[in-house]
Amino acid sequence: MSLGSDNRIRLNLIQAPRDPNRMPRRHGHNEQDEPSATMPLTYQAVAAHPRVLQLYSERLQAAGAVTAAEVDDWQSAALDLCVPVLNN
Repeated sequence: MSLGSDNRIRLNLIQAPRDPNRMPRRHGHNEQDEPSATMPLTYQAVAAHPRVLQLYSERLQAAGAVTAAEVDDWQSAALDLCVPVLNN
């Protein structure tokens, strides 16, 4: 059986040296792995980034569309709806 050109390219890609920070599954992975251990740079960047709620509420407040108290009320109301469902 002969390997075609596509297979040789595939083998070269598989055997190419890789950056360990970009290959988090290199030494195996299961659902119990802590992602910050397998992808530390990615998770550091994610942890340092502000949450969407914070960014959006700051933008709305800067535009004068809402107050901080309104945002807090909406967030509390949303949690009041979600928490009972998640606890069941």
